[in-house]
Amino acid sequence: MVAVPAQVSVLSAARAALTEFATEAELPDAMVPDMLLATYEAMANIVEHAYPHDGAGTFDLKAAYNRADETLTITIADHGSWKSGGPDPASRRGRGLQLMRSCSDVADVVPDDSGTQVHLQWRGRPGSAVPDENSVVGS
Repeated sequence: MVAVPAQVSVLSAARAALTEFATEAELPDAMVPDMLLATYEAMANIVEHAYPHDGAGTFDLKAAYNRADETLTITIADHGSWKSGGPDPASRRGRGLQLMRSCSDVADVVPDDSGTQVHLQWRGRPGSAVPDENSVVGS
């Protein structure tokens, strides 16, 4: 999915598209709940933090599954501004990155001048982590 509006109202549709992708790609059942939770958290962070509340922004969502080594790779990229800072110990908020890292094998956040990319990965069998280009959704 490319140029998804960064709005709360679209997150359920993006999650539904990921669920459909999981079914079509025949992801291992154990991988799906963590994938949905971590990806939803990344998308929700974009909606809440990447753009000014009065501005319109978008994000790109790409998912690929390599059946040969059972590796799932998801990239969520916005075109906004990264807001650094860790969790506030007095708050129940601010733990999104920790959640994404707990739910995946790899969770990298890469901010730069053009936005922020979140790379999530789940590894099945050891081997190459390069996605099979025939299984890419959202390109």
